[in-house]
Amino acid sequence: MKRVETPEFWGATKRGKTSLTEGESYLNLARDNNFFLSNHQQVSANIDTTNILAETHATDSYQNILFSLLLYRQHTQLAYPKSVTIITHAFKRRRFLDLHLPAIGIVPSMAKIAIWFIGENPPEHVTPLVDLIDGEEKRGIGLWKDDLYGTGEVLGRKRRERGWNKLEEEIVIECERDEVVKRLVRWEGVGLFLEMDDLPWT
Repeated sequence: MKRVETPEFWGATKRGKTSLTEGESYLNLARDNNFFLSNHQQVSANIDTTNILAETHATDSYQNILFSLLLYRQHTQLAYPKSVTIITHAFKRRRFLDLHLPAIGIVPSMAKIAIWFIGENPPEHVTPLVDLIDGEEKRGIGLWKDDLYGTGEVLGRKRRERGWNKLEEEIVIECERDEVVKRLVRWEGVGLFLEMDDLPWT
């Protein structure tokens, strides 16, 4: 399989507060800072900027990973990337590796896609680690353990408050070529997605 490096910044907007999405704001920050290259490096020589994308529809961490995978498929026309590097807060590691990835059929130890996780927490003086872990257990992984696809009462409500609806769903899947992937995006069942073995990356 051809390798296409496609950095993606993810996250939707907070409706009513700004039209700029989180993904777009991160991408703008990177562009404004020469993609954080040194003064001696040129972007054109080191980075193909046409492959740097902003995923703008995800409203939570599960959608971040799934919709980024869909955007990669749409942009490259490849079935899946050879590897994925997730860069986020360290306290979210278990949420991504133990819940979100397996929920879409990617078990890091036996997947076609190599998974790398880079986590960095805020400085201790900004947010103590004990508070981060406590918050994650109550409002993060603690909720996702019982609602793998984020469609239940609490997580589903959070999505709707952030602007997720049927129109957004249709926009996300309109360019998706595999019906089974569309069904995964729409999945609201209890337990794991029933067609996991049919997903193109499993």
